[in-house]
Amino acid sequence: MREEDKPEIRKLPLFRDMSPENFETLMQAAYAHAFPAQLELIRQGEPADFLHVVMEGTVELFSGWRDRETTMAVVRPVSTFILAACIRDAPYLMSARTVEKSRIIMIPAKDLRATFRLDPEFRSRRSPSLPIATVRWCGTPRA
Repeated sequence: MREEDKPEIRKLPLFRDMSPENFETLMQAAYAHAFPAQLELIRQGEPADFLHVVMEGTVELFSGWRDRETTMAVVRPVSTFILAACIRDAPYLMSARTVEKSRIIMIPAKDLRATFRLDPEFRSRRSPSLPIATVRWCGTPRA
């Protein structure tokens, strides 16, 4: 991972209030990878192994059912996907693929969860947004 990536990642709301020590520890576990266009990064229903931070390029989040696909979101720099599954140690609720050549920082979900438990500022600022993020991706429950 490039040293110059850290300030950009630190500016993200997710990491802004973390203690500097915990942020550095989390970044030590992270690594960068360049992916070609049209590469599937994650698959719906599989365990969430990494939080992805898009530094360059574009990623499409999509969902499939019965041989059909729909785009749920398009992720551009600098932003993350899919936090809720990583924090909850749950399966990804959608798949992701690169639209174009992309450089992505991959933060191991186990390290993210450990930091979430250790850093009260990180935990208290992010916990309320997790159910909202899940509802946003799944849709509003029907009565």
